[in-house]
Order: sequence, then C-alpha cells, then structure tokens
Amino acid sequence: MPEGEGVSEAEVTTSALPAFVPGAVGEPGSYGDSFVRALGGSVSALTARRDALFAGVPPEQRAEMAARHRKIVEHYQLPWYTECRMIARALGWEDEAFWQFLLLNDGFTACTSWIVHAGAGADGRMVLHKNRDYDPGGQNAMFHAPAGRYRWFGAGDLWRITPRMAINEAGLAVAMNAGDDCSDPNRKDGFSVSEVTKWLLETCGTVEEVKNSLRRLTADGYFRGGGTILFFIDPQSGAIAEMSPEHLVIADVPFGFDLRSNDWKLPGMVSLSERGHQGLMAEYRRELYLRRGLRRCMQSPEKIRLADIRALSRSRESADLGDLTSLCRSSTVSAATMVPDGEFPAELSCCWLSLGPVRNSLYVPVPMGLQGVPEVFADGRWAARCAEWQKQNGIDHDGDALLIAAEQEIESRYRAVEAEVRDLLRQGGTGKARDILRKECAVICQRAGQFLAHFHPSPKRF
Repeated sequence: MPEGEGVSEAEVTTSALPAFVPGAVGEPGSYGDSFVRALGGSVSALTARRDALFAGVPPEQRAEMAARHRKIVEHYQLPWYTECRMIARALGWEDEAFWQFLLLNDGFTACTSWIVHAGAGADGRMVLHKNRDYDPGGQNAMFHAPAGRYRWFGAGDLWRITPRMAINEAGLAVAMNAGDDCSDPNRKDGFSVSEVTKWLLETCGTVEEVKNSLRRLTADGYFRGGGTILFFIDPQSGAIAEMSPEHLVIADVPFGFDLRSNDWKLPGMVSLSERGHQGLMAEYRRELYLRRGLRRCMQSPEKIRLADIRALSRSRESADLGDLTSLCRSSTVSAATMVPDGEFPAELSCCWLSLGPVRNSLYVPVPMGLQGVPEVFADGRWAARCAEWQKQNGIDHDGDALLIAAEQEIESRYRAVEAEVRDLLRQGGTGKARDILRKECAVICQRAGQFLAHFHPSPKRF
C-alpha cells in the first residue's frame, strides 16, 4: 500500500490472515448449516429483523404467501424451499420461517450498470460493472455452491440467499437495475428480480441460455418485479434485457459498451413508461458523464482499463447539481466489476468487489477458484465498517490518489498471481492453484482492511 498509510509488511506477516467461509454449499442439509455459519455474529440481528417483519403480517397471511411462492419455485424444479427449511432448522426456527422471511425482506433496486465488450477493453475480455445504490446497512458477499447447479459468487443484502450482482463458474455474470415505473399491473406472485438473478446464475451458463430463460419466465407470467433492467455477459458476449411483469425486450451488446441508469431504452418499452421528468433528468445526467468517460477511455491507446472503471464508479462529477446526478452518490453502497475468464471460467472468472460505500472502500479480487468468501464479507462486518468510515471521512474528500495507488498495487499483485495460477491450471494443478489463490487473496484482503483503517482523507468542498 502507499507509504504513509501506516501499513507495513511486518504488520501483514505477523497478524492473522482473514478466514474464509464456504457459504451455502452442497445438499440441502449441509447447505443450511454452512449458510448460517457464514452469517457469524449477525444471527441475532437477523432474528430481530424477522420478529419485526412478522409482527406486521398475520401468520395465516404469511403461510398463504409462502405456499403460493413454493408452487412457483417448484414449477421450475428448484429445491429452494427445501434449502430454506434447512436454513431455518440451522437457525433453530420453525421450518417455514426463513422462507417467509425472504418473501417479506426483499429490497428495492436502483443502480447504474454497464457492459464493456471485449473489443473495447484493455484486456480483451467482457466486463460487467454495477454501482449499487441502496441502504448502506446490511451489505454482504456470498458464495453458493448448491448441489446439481452452477456455483456462484456475488454481493447483495445480508441474510438473503439471492444476490444483486454475481458471477458463476461458467463465467456468466448478471446484474440488475431498476427500470421505469410502468403501466403493467403488479403481480403478487412470481419471482422477484433478485430471485430471477439467482435462478439465472444457478441454471444458465451462457447469454443465450439466459435469453431463453427470461422468455420462458415472461411467457409463464411469473415475474412479480416492477420495471427492471438486467445485464448479463459470458466470456464471449453480452446483452441487456428490459422487462416488466408482462413484457420483455432483449438486445445484444455487439461492440463498444452499453449502459443504463434506471431508464428503459429498448423498442416498445417506452410505451409502458410512467417515469416523470425529474427522475429522467437525474438518470440522463449520470448516463451522460458515464458515456463520455467510457468513450474517452475507449478511444485511448489502452482502451477501457479496470482502473478506468474504478475511477468512473467513484465519480462525483455534477454532484454540485444534486446528489442523484453523480455516478457515485451517498446511497452508492457497493460496486462490482465482473470479468469472466474464457479459458478457466470455474477458477479465474473474477469479481472485483468494493463492498461498502465505494469512496471509502477498496476493490479487491474474488476469483471463483477461492471456493469461498472472506468471513468479514459474509457476515456484513466489512460493509458496516466502510459505512462508518464514510460517516467519518465523508463522500467528498481528497483521498482519490491514495485509493488509486492502493488499487494499482492490488491489481498488480493479483495479475502476477493470476498468471502463475493459469500456468498451473494448464498443467492440471487445480488444487495447488486454488491454494495459491486463497493465500494471495487473503493477503490482499488483509492489506486492504489495514489500509482503510488508516485512511483519513480531508474533506473536499465544491
């Protein structure tokens, strides 16, 4: 890390490296136990949240909702209900309590996301990035390896089994944004948008498979979200879907890049839109600065680098015109840059995750070969600390150069490890490759935490 930040090599080598947890893995029984272990000390807060939600909904109403939703999930031959029963048992709850909790505890979707086509990126790889705008409380990362389905790593809301952005072992990455308010009537039953994301990650390996699944979902009438935008890439291609409870339009991203804040752009969807002008102006302004920044990078000799994406994700350009107009705002609580690997997708597909408010956090690599997630990510502690640091440091500060330097070092270290691991994988050394990934990513995570603990920039005013 940069000099003067109080992090020495001695501190790294003498203190314990972060522990990793496997998340939710295996058959339903072990899946439930491992999910609860990953939550660590947050279980008591989860129970309090359950009690608060259940107090507002009569038991018979909760049971009816749960039964209807179970039928829909089983229609797609998914064992989610059984897995949730096992989670409830591991928590010491009644069998259906966690299933009911998930139905009542789903969050809203906002965000700004973009796809960079392989031909426009510095590394020649597809890239999907998402800035998540939501409530800073309760953000976490999760690793799931359910029996018989694709394993995935992603980030979202603490205590849920569904991510807001994630990548799976086939190299398929998915993220979501809110779309326009729309005239389609809301449905009380069906998949929420975060459930759609989990379903796609666990059952699809390519962009084409995602398209087919979304068409099936719309035809079945089982999407209960509002206006929504989904982004998805695999190692070779990418596409954007705009959808409502009754309509779906999908477009490929054949070159360059494409982006969305929270407004629809695909043919036909505008006819359903009920978005007002104030919201549109804020969305268009964010998209203007993002489009301009990405074009500037794409037209440079190096094209669009990961460092450029990190910088844009923190951009406060036009914040003086209102917090909602900038790419990074006070409600930007996490971000992820997902990069599939075409050669070894199950090991080297990587999520560069900034968990917590991104101007007071660091992007760290989480490759699929880790087979787990740092415990401080899984139980919500990392995001909570970053939220506290943002309260102390503010969102507008003079620490950008320090963040850039720290992340340059992180990226340089990871790229060297990635090259070593790739050589091992080509020789069939998967076990050794995973051991190296785990050790090096633990060091990166530890040093990132130490850097942030010493990160005390000065406030910056417009």
